[in-house]
Amino acid sequence: MFTIFPLLSLEMRLLVWEFVCFQPRLVDIWPTKSGIELLARLFLEEGFEEPYYNYTHCGTVPSILHTSREARTVGLQYYQLEFGTEAKADNSGASRGTLSFSTPPRIFVNWECDIVCPMLELQSEFMDPDSMPWALASIYPQIRKFAIAANDICGTTSTFATRRSSDPPMMFASDQVSLQFSNIRGIDDQNTVPIPLWGTARLRNMRKARDNVVEVISVVSGRRKEEIKKFVAPVISFAFLDVEKSS
Repeated sequence: MFTIFPLLSLEMRLLVWEFVCFQPRLVDIWPTKSGIELLARLFLEEGFEEPYYNYTHCGTVPSILHTSREARTVGLQYYQLEFGTEAKADNSGASRGTLSFSTPPRIFVNWECDIVCPMLELQSEFMDPDSMPWALASIYPQIRKFAIAANDICGTTSTFATRRSSDPPMMFASDQVSLQFSNIRGIDDQNTVPIPLWGTARLRNMRKARDNVVEVISVVSGRRKEEIKKFVAPVISFAFLDVEKSS
């Protein structure tokens, strides 16, 4: 334990706190249906249309925000609460009009360094379109890095490379998007780490998805229309990571 930290000058302490703020965190985002039984009943009886989602997070509040008052003051200069939601349920029968739903932002993010990982494998039946990586990038242009969970079975690794060329911002400004691929639990292309039996197929699929993404980007970037060439997209790095949901 660094017991002499309080004895350092204020300038030194502030530099330390600022350094801590820029340690990358993996921010898992889980689209969760809210009040689904109530909405399902409204949907069946009154013609209300879309299910309503809010975002949950399995991580913890950044430690700097609950270390000390001084640390929190610095941390709040870089971390902000995000991923609140707003939605409306339209009644096709017009007997009750429109219901509005909202949840406040509750997930701390430092857009400069944190990696956002939409967790979509639980959405195999009803998928929230606003939770897909390209949709989140449009809603939150501050995003700089995405992670794609290796165990995601329904909305990212398997279908990402086949998205329509009109999906912004990935395809509209594909030459402005950088790609970053991280190892899957330490398994790299040189096989310097033994590959467990359960990981062989996953690794093969991930490599294929990676190669497909690179190919799609290189092809589409040459087909961009003149009217969209001025579109400025965030620089996003896609990292394939193996992420498990916390119990």
